[in-house]
This record gives sequence, C-alpha cells and structure tokens, in this order.
Amino acid sequence: MPRSPSIPSMRDKVSAAEWATRVDLAACYRLIELYGMTDMIANHVSARVPDEEGAFLINPYGMFYEEITASSLIKVDFAGDIVAKPDFSALAFSINGAAILYGNFLNALIAFVLIAAAVYFFVVVPVNSYTARMKRGEKPADPSSKKCPECLSEIPIAARKCAFCGSLVTTAGGGMGSA
Repeated sequence: MPRSPSIPSMRDKVSAAEWATRVDLAACYRLIELYGMTDMIANHVSARVPDEEGAFLINPYGMFYEEITASSLIKVDFAGDIVAKPDFSALAFSINGAAILYGNFLNALIAFVLIAAAVYFFVVVPVNSYTARMKRGEKPADPSSKKCPECLSEIPIAARKCAFCGSLVTTAGGGMGSA
C-alpha cells in the first residue's frame, strides 16, 4: 500500500461546510479502494462544494485512491478551471537521511507545462503556419462573397442585385449593376 504524501492541511483555508464535504469525499475514495472498485481507468468521484455555486471537489490526477485526503482534493469550477488546490511544495521523501523535496519540482513543472502550452499554441503554431504559407508563395484567399449594404446578408462577389432584399449593389469593378 503506497504511503500517503504529507500535504499541509487546508482546514483553516476553507469553510466548515466545505471541510465536511472534503472529509466525506476523501472517505468515499478510501472506501472505493477498500472494496476493490479501482480496477477501471479514468474513474473518479466528485462532490459539489455546498456553499459555493458551481464549485466541485475532485481528486488530483495521479494519486492512488488510498492516498487521497481531505486536503489533497482540488476545487474546480464548471469549466474545469482550478479554483483552489493544495500546495505540493511540502512533499518530500528521504533516502539515507537526505530529504528530497519533489513537491517544489511538481509545482514548477505544472507552471512550466501551462506556460509552454500557451506559448506553443498561441505563438509557435500561428507563426509556423504563416511562415509555411509565405514560403509556398500563397496569398490570402480572395473573398468569394460580400455583404449586401441594405440587408447585410452574404451574396456572391459578382452579384449586381441582392437575392434576399432585391437592392442593387456595387459590382467588383465599383459600378452599379442594372436591374
């Protein structure tokens, strides 16, 4: 049985109602382990935080069910954004009396991965796409439609009369079409 990591208590940082829910949910995880119901992948149990609309408690990814405590649970909102999480900096183990603080590493790793993903998807991918397009000599695609100035519906670029409202529109050359 894996040893539970030493996570600082969150009891003083949450309401009494949330703490009671945390204790109940941690106990539920321990019972699931006790009765051998952890053999499937991607399973979890969650609980709604009683005094916060749209807040839920879930288990941190990668912890065994028997390791979960009331303080190790993570609070998320409907979108899955983390609202509150434990500080992993106190996590450590020792080898021959030397303490290895892997909690600080975990905190730094999580922050690095989030920043790296943001930079990659919002900077690197668009710049690479633009550079590849320029190397191929492609220009931005010509528009195939335009908006009618009267009803603002999409009409073909060469249309002289709007099919929706019947108004005359300027042609690609700039002149007015005839009805």
